[in-house]
Amino acid sequence: MSKYKRPIRILVAEDDADDRAFIADAFQQLKILNNIKFVENGEELINSLASSNNLPDLIFLDLNMPVINGIQSLKIIKKNNIFKKIPIVVLTTSKNDKDICMAYEKGISAYIVKPFTFEDLLNVIQETTNYYFQIVTLPFEDNDK
Repeated sequence: MSKYKRPIRILVAEDDADDRAFIADAFQQLKILNNIKFVENGEELINSLASSNNLPDLIFLDLNMPVINGIQSLKIIKKNNIFKKIPIVVLTTSKNDKDICMAYEKGISAYIVKPFTFEDLLNVIQETTNYYFQIVTLPFEDNDK
C-alpha cells in the first residue's frame, strides 16, 4: 500500500541493469510500489508512452541511453500534446553544464545527478516523490475528488 493519496504511476528510463536494480530496491524500501515500470532506452520509453492507456504521473529519465538517448527522448515527448504534460526528472551521472542546460531547455522539471550511496538514492526518491505526489497537483490527477 502506498503512502500517497492515490495510486501513482512512475516510469523509469534507465539502461544500466545495476542502476535499475538499485532504483527498484529504493522504491521497494520506501514502499512506493503502486506502478513502477522500467524501460531500458529511449525507444522503449516512447513506445511505452504511445501504447499506454494510463500515462505515468512522473518519468525518471537517464540521459546516457542507447538507441534513443535522453535528450532525443525529451524532444519527442515535449512535441506531443499529451506526453508533454508529464513531469520529467532527469536522473543521470552527467554533471556536464551543456547536458544540464539542454535538458532544461527541452522542458524537464528537475535535473538530479545520481547519488553514490543507497541512502542518498533513498533520500532523492523520497523527496522527489513527496514533492510530486503530496505537494503539487499534476495535470493527470482527478481533481474532482
